[in-house]
Amino acid sequence: MTLDNQDQTEEVTPTEDPRNLSALSEPIATESLRGAIEAILMVAEVPLSIVHLATSLDMPVTEVREAVLAVKADFDGENGTRPRGFELREVGGGWRVFVREEYE
Repeated sequence: MTLDNQDQTEEVTPTEDPRNLSALSEPIATESLRGAIEAILMVAEVPLSIVHLATSLDMPVTEVREAVLAVKADFDGENGTRPRGFELREVGGGWRVFVREEYE
């Protein structure tokens, strides 16, 4: 008598705990890094350090620092575009998005 050995692997669904997101996801592609940083900083309630962002995104600190400065330059209109209604400021040991003073 032969038994049919089927692969009976159980699908494991990762937990939804946001503290586990960096461990569960693949690193962000370099070309998507600016968008990811922009999105994170838009919803952050406290300033986030470069190291915190790099750890969360599983990216090198130097790349994250360059991307943050590029996002700041973009918000400030340094790339030939008009300045946005918000700005990226370094405060309290990290970076945070604020409404520009003229729009408060």
